[in-house]
Amino acid sequence: MRGRRRLVAASALLALALLLTAGWLDRAAASEAAVVVRHGDGSMTYALVIFPEAEISSFELLDRSTLSLTTVAFGGLGDAVCTLDGEGCPVGDCRQRLCQTGDPDSPFWQFFRQGESGAWVFQPLGASAARVRDGDVDVWSWTGGDAGVPSLDITDVAGLLGVSLDRTDGNAVYVASFDAAGNRIERGDNGGPDRVQIVAGLLALLLLAVVAVLVAKRRRNEVQEQTG
Repeated sequence: MRGRRRLVAASALLALALLLTAGWLDRAAASEAAVVVRHGDGSMTYALVIFPEAEISSFELLDRSTLSLTTVAFGGLGDAVCTLDGEGCPVGDCRQRLCQTGDPDSPFWQFFRQGESGAWVFQPLGASAARVRDGDVDVWSWTGGDAGVPSLDITDVAGLLGVSLDRTDGNAVYVASFDAAGNRIERGDNGGPDRVQIVAGLLALLLLAVVAVLVAKRRRNEVQEQTG
């Protein structure tokens, strides 16, 4: 009886320690960055991405945003965005001329970062070369000129999404779209996998495995005592 109580107590302490450690690591490591997409009709899509790494590439951030995406690779020059969130051009046109027509002002997916003045600055080296850290905001605009996006930071994006920047959601994604008049559009695909839920499931499996090993060991010792 005493051995069984010790087994239960040890299992409970192990589970508590693992859960507390996972929660601490999740809060300590999580970074938050935003993707802002401006469509040709003026509608906007915002995505807040929470990731465990200290930094990732802007292209990886875009990929993790869960927005529909088609790209084409240009070798050492990185990847170009052909379609994003339902707007763009076929891969063939994208590969030949980055979705542009003969008009020099024709739109294509341009990548911007905010400068010190608050203005959005075109990034000619592309998203594959840019690095994203906690608090960064990337803008993608279907335009032939300026970004057409007002100055904003990650707090503004979180406010539009109704999300608190508390870093407790693990590896999650929050997305919202608004029409040109600022009215929210129902997407039906908001939210992403929560790392806390995934870790909790893995810890539960690990706990079961530990308990099974301890029970088997205890039974083996009891058999040895009875036959010894």
